[in-house]
This record gives sequence, C-alpha cells and structure tokens, in this order.
Amino acid sequence: MTEAEYDDLVNALTKYNVKITDVNGEFRSTYDIIKDIAAIWDTLDSKSQAALTEKLAGKRVPVCTETCI
Repeated sequence: MTEAEYDDLVNALTKYNVKITDVNGEFRSTYDIIKDIAAIWDTLDSKSQAALTEKLAGKRVPVCTETCI
C-alpha cells in the first residue's frame, strides 16, 4: 500500500468515525476496526458501502474464461 492509498483509506474510515489507531498512535486490532465498520454498515447506502469496500480491499477484476459464463 502506498502512502497515498493509506491516506485515502484513513480518510474514508475517518469519514465514518472509524479510527485505525488508538490514542497513543498504535494500530488498533483488525477485529476492533471491523467491529466499528459493522456497527455503521447498515447506515450506509449501497454506493458508500461499495466505495468503502474498495478502499478496504481494493479493486480486483477476475480473469474469466468460457467456463465463467
């Protein structure tokens, strides 16, 4: 992850009041971060959910062959 990608992720999470670091600047546990995301997930519209998911997991385009159809 580049610094710009990291900043984008932090900004996206901050928009929804989800923090990835604690008051000491240490990273919070992944479980706690996901728990915070889960708490606000149902309040987001589908576009916001998609945008946040892309920030968290990235965008992948599957390679499809004839068997995918």
